[in-house]
Amino acid sequence: MSAIAGLWLIEGLSPPNMVNILTAMAQAQQQRGPDVQHIWHNEAVGLIHAALWTTPESQCSTQPLALEDRLWITADA
Repeated sequence: MSAIAGLWLIEGLSPPNMVNILTAMAQAQQQRGPDVQHIWHNEAVGLIHAALWTTPESQCSTQPLALEDRLWITADA
């Protein structure tokens, strides 16, 4: 099972460096997704996917997934 995580910043609570927080969250989950980790973020939202490849097909997938750079999703599905 892969690991997923997200961060949503409520207005006024923006940390100075979201990338550092997301990176630390990804490192904390590294044992759940040792094969590859991807991080996506914008100003208020961040998503992490730490993949554990369990099938040959899973090696071709990359998450988080984007739809026209407007809609982002990550899942262990």
